[in-house]
Amino acid sequence: MLAAEYSPSHRSHSCEADSIRVMLSLVYDGGIPLQSYKRCIQGDSALESIFCNTAQVDRALNIITTKAARKDAPDDFATIQRGENRCYLKAGAEDPGHGRITNRGYFLTVKPAMGSAMLNVSITMGIFLKPILLSDFMESFGTKNFGKLGLALKGVMVHIDYTRGKDNETKINSEERRIKNIWSFKLSVGLQTFKIDAYEETTSISIKTYLEKTYSLVVSKSHPFCVNLGGTKGNES
Repeated sequence: MLAAEYSPSHRSHSCEADSIRVMLSLVYDGGIPLQSYKRCIQGDSALESIFCNTAQVDRALNIITTKAARKDAPDDFATIQRGENRCYLKAGAEDPGHGRITNRGYFLTVKPAMGSAMLNVSITMGIFLKPILLSDFMESFGTKNFGKLGLALKGVMVHIDYTRGKDNETKINSEERRIKNIWSFKLSVGLQTFKIDAYEETTSISIKTYLEKTYSLVVSKSHPFCVNLGGTKGNES
């Protein structure tokens, strides 16, 4: 019997509802047919074909082997796991610039071969976004590549670190509502407009003018493009 627990972080990606973060605990409590698996990979002709699907057992062995490899690892080999069998060294990160970091690691795969279950260990290299201000990343991306910025960052999770609204205690500033996903990029703050109700009339105003008049904010970045973070209709961020 195998009982393993996995706690992923789930996030709603809907633009039509407020984003929420929940934790899911998924527990698998079942049998792994190792004896049938052994007979299958050894080519036992007496074994019915229904028992010869090794993919499920391979995946379970990948998870178990990866967990065992990470357990009690020395500090210089401690890893961060991504997926069910891919690990990156905590001490292996390097900074090539441009708002990114690279990291080396390994991934494990268990596959039937040569009449046995073979463990294959391969090295891997990953590239990740640094935990920096989005505006700083946009500047490091380069002005000539702004057309590719949407492709590079669409769906990336960001954390809003400034206070929205006039009341620090409003729900909009709660931790769960500070976590958003990038949906798209819009025009610069001086050109992008939206409609507001003022003096019983609906008028259009640029984001730059609205920020300056309403919050006395000064937009100082040289390329401050607007970022659409989704939200309920009429209350997009």
